[in-house]
Amino acid sequence: RMTTDFDSLLRACYKEFHEGNAYYKGKGREFSVWLRQDYPKAFCPHFERAEGGRQDIDYDAAVPMYMMRRYMVEFLHSLVFSADHSNILEDFLYLALSSSEYIAMVRANALIDLLVSRPLRWLSGNAYRLDNFSPLDMRVALGLVHDTFINAAADGSVLLDPTLDIFKPIADVQPLFAEW
Repeated sequence: RMTTDFDSLLRACYKEFHEGNAYYKGKGREFSVWLRQDYPKAFCPHFERAEGGRQDIDYDAAVPMYMMRRYMVEFLHSLVFSADHSNILEDFLYLALSSSEYIAMVRANALIDLLVSRPLRWLSGNAYRLDNFSPLDMRVALGLVHDTFINAAADGSVLLDPTLDIFKPIADVQPLFAEW
């Protein structure tokens, strides 16, 4: 069951933890009750819907998965180490969500979502509202992303810099984008 495919991890998380409990072996409702009982003040974003073939799902799902990872592992620990346990989905999730490599993958996808994907979506969906900006100006935004990725390829810590603002040159001249 182990894989390096992020889609497999997010779909497994969705099956096991989604509150809608669409998967018959999933524990979404039990997980929700456990969270409310043990962590009533925790900020717990909903898992992204992992059905269908959306191309942006890896990034959209990464932020809630990264934020919820420690709760998922704690919840799974009690299941995986029970005497009568027999669920390969939960075994896979417990091992994957405890693995440094998977944590790094989820964190990287969450970074890409927050630093690149969401701002690009906002710009492309709101270009008509901006001053002297059209969809053709997205080449500037994509150039900024390209330059950032070139720098990150040489030094991965670039993406971990809390002051990194990839789209600052655009925000400096577009008050509506800066406000967003």
